[in-house]
Amino acid sequence: MGISLSCTSKLRILEKAGETSKNLLVEKLKTNPRMKITGDNLNMYIKTNHQRQDNENKDIHWFASNAFLSRLDYSGLSLEKPNVLLGDISQEFFIPNEAEKSKLRDVKKIFIGRMIVDKKDFDWLEKKLPTHIPHRYNEYMSKKQEMFSLPIIFKNENKNEDCLDIMNAYEKQLTEIFTLAHGNTDMLQKHGAVLCGDQLTRERLQNQCKKQKKAYKALFIAESICTPGTLFHAKTILRRQDVTGNVKSNYKAHEDLFLLMVKALLHVAADQIQVQDTEDRDSILSQLYSKVHESLRFVVPLKVKEHDAEDQVMNYFINIIEWGLLIMNMNDTAKEGDFERLEINCKEGIGFLLGHYIQQIL
Repeated sequence: MGISLSCTSKLRILEKAGETSKNLLVEKLKTNPRMKITGDNLNMYIKTNHQRQDNENKDIHWFASNAFLSRLDYSGLSLEKPNVLLGDISQEFFIPNEAEKSKLRDVKKIFIGRMIVDKKDFDWLEKKLPTHIPHRYNEYMSKKQEMFSLPIIFKNENKNEDCLDIMNAYEKQLTEIFTLAHGNTDMLQKHGAVLCGDQLTRERLQNQCKKQKKAYKALFIAESICTPGTLFHAKTILRRQDVTGNVKSNYKAHEDLFLLMVKALLHVAADQIQVQDTEDRDSILSQLYSKVHESLRFVVPLKVKEHDAEDQVMNYFINIIEWGLLIMNMNDTAKEGDFERLEINCKEGIGFLLGHYIQQIL
């Protein structure tokens, strides 16, 4: 026995759910007027049992949106733009200072530790590694993010004229919501509302995709198919058919293979470390870090130290690890919402990517 609802009952429930979501959003806006909206296509394909000229399959494209409130209070930040002459900007501004280098070392040690905790001799590290890397915004970013559903807009964002209708619908919804919360739209005019969606998300992720693309361009070589330890050899023996070197076509598959290689190399490096009975986390991670990370310096031009510059095997493996740590750091920074580390990552990336570019043209 089952329970079913009539069409009118379903519509009534949906209407009440939408009204409840709007009322909750209005209450939250009274104390936090900084709102963001995400939107994306809602696609459906409805097949009919019997197709006729007046009853064909329907391909529906609507637009669904969610609203959420900012967890950070940026109301006290200055709106004045810094007035600095280009000639007064030193090149050292774009190079990590000693404090930033120390921060990067500590962060990468944690990544290395996370990669080797499933080894029997290092499983004790799991209890000594932080789940979240501490930063200034920990308290804000650890708060639960509340989402509020907005009414579905029966428009297709792939059409220019419908995009205008979507923006008009947003304007009406925002005006109504802020008026209910504050009596007028002054707070909306003051703080605005950030609108983002899949197009902006792809744009935001483009830099991360470019880093992965550059890594594969430098290290994913078809001629190395018979050379154990290379990316192309690993892709072949693991039968990763979705890894083609075209990162843009399947980013996740390429990232998974790359980080799997990094993990394997770190496990090999960890085998060369003598584990003490004291289980000193900092000592173990420092040894492993110096073994796999400090073999390569980020200077311009890129130089290899502590091993023969002609040692292509060492250079290849070190490059894989360095690219992997860079990718892991970018992923973790976005996940944790650490804005200060984001700036450090940009500085590190400048030297790293420029160094690789110089080596390619030499």
